[in-house]
Amino acid sequence: MSERTEPLVRDVMRRTLLKVRAEDSVKSVIKKMVSQHADIAFVVNSSGTPLGVITEHDLVYRVLAKLDSLSLDKVKAEDIMTSPVIAVSDQDTIVNAARVMGEYRVRRLGVRDETGALVGVVTADDIMQVFPDYFEYIATLGRARELAPRVTEAEEELLVGYCEECGEWSDRLREYNGRYLCEECYMEIAGFEEETGE
Repeated sequence: MSERTEPLVRDVMRRTLLKVRAEDSVKSVIKKMVSQHADIAFVVNSSGTPLGVITEHDLVYRVLAKLDSLSLDKVKAEDIMTSPVIAVSDQDTIVNAARVMGEYRVRRLGVRDETGALVGVVTADDIMQVFPDYFEYIATLGRARELAPRVTEAEEELLVGYCEECGEWSDRLREYNGRYLCEECYMEIAGFEEETGE
């Protein structure tokens, strides 16, 4: 039996998730994040499908900076969330998780199981516990990105996360009219609009 040498995301992830409803007020989200010492909240719809995330960064830059013109009771979680949820598999290596963090410039990732269900969160701090060269890796990735040829319009960037149309997990989300769609929904909606001219 061979010994696994590279830690997996499931080995370092946190299994406790704070989930809030899309219609929850920002005030209630803040209270929940503070009481649970959470630095990230996953925004879900009524069926529990993740729609986005709210981080401390979102609260500072999207709420506190505009506090004069906002009422924390009236602004909803869906109004300030970052979408789509960027996630990795619990079977991915922490090196891959670090790569995804660097690629999307985030410090926290959702973690999904083999069914696509959200089962945890992994942070840069979690990875640094077992991957101390994380920052050097990210810096190298950033330099490589600067040297890489520019992406043409035909080379569309694909994301991973939940489709905003059908709610299913996809490793190939495409942006279409401000929404992130799986390949099937993209083809259905884009094809329909082309046919009807809408």
